[in-house]
Amino acid sequence: CQAVVGVPYHSVVLSLSQDAPVIGIGYVSKVERYMKEMELLEYLIHVDINKELKVDEFVNKFDKLWQNKEHLIKDIALKNEHVKAKNNLNITEIEKVLYE
Repeated sequence: CQAVVGVPYHSVVLSLSQDAPVIGIGYVSKVERYMKEMELLEYLIHVDINKELKVDEFVNKFDKLWQNKEHLIKDIALKNEHVKAKNNLNITEIEKVLYE
């Protein structure tokens, strides 16, 4: 997969976990929070559930994503390594509480 337009939250998380560049459609706050955590807010489109998607904004962001996709793939992969390390620390702490 070379790029994803993620509408539900889990499609954004799954895509980024596989190092795929994403345009996040932020109709719920957790999409925005995750895109912020991954430092990808410039590829987030805020959508009010009662309004239409701004096509120009979508096209501009997707064009930018497509032009930068190789760099984004590398950057996302590095961020995923950080996320995995943080998760491993959390697992270690939970295991200490449960088993010690």
